[in-house]
Amino acid sequence: MLPSREGRNQKSGKHPTTNIQHPTPNGALPRTLFDVRRWMLDVGCSAFDGFPPQKRVTYWLYVIGPDGGDLLRYEKLFDQPQAPIPGVFAIDGVPCSTYLCADRWLRGVQEIPIQQGARVSFELSCNTANEWVAPFAWYWNVPQALRNNVWVVFANTGNTVAGVADSGVPGDLRHGHSAVIAPDGRLVAAARDDVAKIVFADIDVGEAMRAEALARAAHPVLRGFWDAGVRLHRGEAVEAPALAPIKFSPTPITLAVSPVTGDATAMAAKVREARAKGADLITFPARAIAESALPSVQAAARENQITVVFGAEHRDTSGLHNSAFVIGPDGALLTRYDQLSATAPFAPGLNPAAMSFRVKGVRAVVTIEHDGLWTELSELAAVAGAHPSAPRPRPCRRPERAAAPPSVVGESRVVSHLQRDGECVGGDDLGRPQRLGRTAWRSATKSDWMSKERSPASITCSSIC
Repeated sequence: MLPSREGRNQKSGKHPTTNIQHPTPNGALPRTLFDVRRWMLDVGCSAFDGFPPQKRVTYWLYVIGPDGGDLLRYEKLFDQPQAPIPGVFAIDGVPCSTYLCADRWLRGVQEIPIQQGARVSFELSCNTANEWVAPFAWYWNVPQALRNNVWVVFANTGNTVAGVADSGVPGDLRHGHSAVIAPDGRLVAAARDDVAKIVFADIDVGEAMRAEALARAAHPVLRGFWDAGVRLHRGEAVEAPALAPIKFSPTPITLAVSPVTGDATAMAAKVREARAKGADLITFPARAIAESALPSVQAAARENQITVVFGAEHRDTSGLHNSAFVIGPDGALLTRYDQLSATAPFAPGLNPAAMSFRVKGVRAVVTIEHDGLWTELSELAAVAGAHPSAPRPRPCRRPERAAAPPSVVGESRVVSHLQRDGECVGGDDLGRPQRLGRTAWRSATKSDWMSKERSPASITCSSIC
């Protein structure tokens, strides 16, 4: 598998060094599509390659079979949004999907083929060094594996010498770090630096059950969203209102986070401390306290004139829910949200509009635990009026499954994300456009989420504990 742009460099005319190097029988690396096809005939295996354009700004991805013929070819949609959307193809009978670089942001390219059966997802990239955030490592790829339960294979360009761009231009420095990631987020094999090298891994395709992908596609709240994506993938038109730019002025909001649970008195003390330090909102973990403590939390919010977000179990006629409660500065209950992504023993919520509330007039949403992997929730909330302008969340470090503390994260103006018990969750960088290549997919379902009212503000965030 060769990374993106393995063909000739357009500007310099030079050939970039591959990240995963498979020499041809005579020892030379394949430099043209003809070389790759001839090589496949010689060695009898399949190959991926991303080639640059010949006459226009676009990129192609080829999957070449053992006979030298094409298993799949597609044009990068991020550069050519009207190009056909790639689908599922098979390698030795195993359903697979693939995409180039920035097309990772397009759900129609990355995730619809998985819902249609792909069990291995290949990414070919040419990422530069500034896209590698060391503390978070494979923060794009691990969440993809987890939220779809498939194998993820990431091939990225590296450098001949560590820390030195092959072109001599510092901005061309690649970050390498190709990797193979299991459906449960385990890092099975990886290049641990930015040097071009080969990565080997034996995988058990049977582990790729696609459970999370299928659960998201079948959820009553999200089914319309994903059905629209499937129709667009087939080339059908989907009616959708236009997405208008939002104009807003800055509104400073200070967010506080506390890990305190199980003690209403201790929680009230943290509410006072947060307000004394200038916080406008404080959040506590999921299932922080019993719902019976709601009056005491309301009293603390009212006495300190601060918004309080906390988790508690809630039971109604539909069953037991993993819920989030949002209390306004006047002590009123602003919303109670039942976790949409909940699994047994909790019943899944069915009201996404309940995610929404306001803090200092700014539209905000609250999510709980596993919701962090269902990244379309925050994305649809943003389209519905909560503009993604605040700092974005990152997944926890993998593969160690580091215990992630409860946190307030800004993803759609304000997102209070409730979490506990060290569960590992992750989120995509949703500040990027996620076009599907046809029309505004997300806007087709926004009316099911929140009102069309838009708050004219954005936020700057700081955190205290």
